[in-house]
Amino acid sequence: MNQKEFRVYNMILPIWLLLWFPSPLWLLLIPANFLLDLLVMWLSIRKEENGFAVAWKNSGKICIAGFVSDFIGMLILFGTYFWSGNVEAFEKFNYALVFNPFKHAGVVVVILISIIVSGICIYKLDKRILRKSGELSEELIHKTALRLAIFTAPYLYFLPVGWFYN
Repeated sequence: MNQKEFRVYNMILPIWLLLWFPSPLWLLLIPANFLLDLLVMWLSIRKEENGFAVAWKNSGKICIAGFVSDFIGMLILFGTYFWSGNVEAFEKFNYALVFNPFKHAGVVVVILISIIVSGICIYKLDKRILRKSGELSEELIHKTALRLAIFTAPYLYFLPVGWFYN
């Protein structure tokens, strides 16, 4: 009988990519994200009449906008990884991008850019959602969208996945 060789490869994914694969982690991630968006929104508009009702009504859309924005930021990291993937000079860069961003200053810059782009997307999308609701003043829409962008940007992209494998 002819036996074929069977190999298993260990695949370690960075946190910023791992978050996008369907997993039980989503059972925690989605409600936590929704509650964080709700809290930031409510704290921003709590002095308004029906502040909690307005926050509750818009939090679902804002949560989805946050995931879309985080995905856009992740695409920057994903693209950077594959753009530099086959170049030997980028070996340390890619290692830092996947395992520990603090091992390479260039990776810190790329992740900062990714987080800033995500934050800008969060701001613009949330501002649009809040404006469509028609329940807040333009000044409050700006302040709320800005707070959401600052407090809900994907800072987890800095989390070194190497901490979990050592």
